[in-house]
Amino acid sequence: MATEFRYRSNKKVIPKYVITPNETLEKGAAYLLLIQPTFQSQSGKMMLHGVYVEVTVQP
Repeated sequence: MATEFRYRSNKKVIPKYVITPNETLEKGAAYLLLIQPTFQSQSGKMMLHGVYVEVTVQP
């Protein structure tokens, strides 16, 4: 689940998302977050490219 927030930076509004996992993540484990290029903001704006981010859960 992704929640969209907006904040201002140099007079420009930039969307920011908080990703909430469906299941509890294990402490000390590493995960790969994949965001498909079909992901849309709540206003319907689509991404141009997909992205992946490595996430490590702190023990």
